[in-house]
Amino acid sequence: MDFRPVDPTTFFAQPTPRPKKPPPPPPIPVTPSPVAQSASTSTASSSQQRLRAPRRSKWEKMHDILGSISKDLDGLGNFLELLFYHRPHGTKDVRTSRHKTMVTHFLQGRTNVKMGHIIELIYRHRQSQPPLNSIERELAFSTHIPHTDICYARPALSTWALILIGQEARREIGRLTQNDPTDPTDTTQLRASTNGRVQDAVVADWDTLADNMSISKIAAKYARRGTVPWYLTEMMSASKKDGVIVVRQRRPHTTASIGAISSFILARNRYASGYLALPLAVWQFACKSHIDEKRIFSRFGFTVHDTTARACLDSLTDTGLDKMCQSIAEGIERGEMLWQYTLDNVQQYCRQRDLRLGRQDVLKVGCAATAILLEDCAPGAL
Repeated sequence: MDFRPVDPTTFFAQPTPRPKKPPPPPPIPVTPSPVAQSASTSTASSSQQRLRAPRRSKWEKMHDILGSISKDLDGLGNFLELLFYHRPHGTKDVRTSRHKTMVTHFLQGRTNVKMGHIIELIYRHRQSQPPLNSIERELAFSTHIPHTDICYARPALSTWALILIGQEARREIGRLTQNDPTDPTDTTQLRASTNGRVQDAVVADWDTLADNMSISKIAAKYARRGTVPWYLTEMMSASKKDGVIVVRQRRPHTTASIGAISSFILARNRYASGYLALPLAVWQFACKSHIDEKRIFSRFGFTVHDTTARACLDSLTDTGLDKMCQSIAEGIERGEMLWQYTLDNVQQYCRQRDLRLGRQDVLKVGCAATAILLEDCAPGAL
């Protein structure tokens, strides 16, 4: 081992310093968004700066979407027109699969918010109603101006709905003028007489007239085959209490609705007299109504003309006589007497409603036979 003496100055000398590393570059300043600033200030416990913006709300997303629409598609109207694009028949569909799928699901009601909710929101929106001093305020439920020419949403929607309901009511009234194809016993077009040119013509008889004079049956037919006309007349003629339709004991609204719809049907087709017009005309003849009254009711569409009623009575007489003769023949074959008849004098005092020279009240006399059907009689009793 070497024990040579050491110089104190060299023994306690400082070591040679190492080269220093260059300082790191300063961090790039990041300017947070207002939403991030509000989030960072609300979170006091966070010591680090948040670089990712928080999730946007639905109103912020709506703001961005509307900004894109107003910039690229020139307004909300053009966007909705493209959204609900209806491809013309025979042309190529230029929409993407996502576009078609989303619109189809919405229009078919497979979403939480359906078209009915959107229509209600648009119609009830404050900005959809024209101001009080606007001309368009009087265009609500308009019948002479197309809904495409109306600027405000509420009168445009009401006009569109009115025209749509009117077209449907007209179509259903036209359907009520025809016989019901699902009911072979339906006698909408009940003829007073026939000349044989129409093969499937139904000529009136006493049973058919008695069946068609039932108000409840007529109301059921109108409510089933003419839903829109029945609803409209019921809304106009019926009273409501707590939102429920009240059927009054005196002058019920069902009778008024039947009279109105029957007049509409007869105005559209003069052969569609089986519901109410033809039975009422026969009833007027039986009540000996004045000829002017018959004409007035015929003009209103409540009854057929008096000439048609008299032709119907002739057909009823011929049809009833044929049925009675057939029944008598069947009874004779079985050895039973099914009918009896009585003869009696009849008279009628006919007053002249318009007294003139040579015209005076007349007493008409004659003899009439009455046929009586014997029911619930024991065989061989007579």
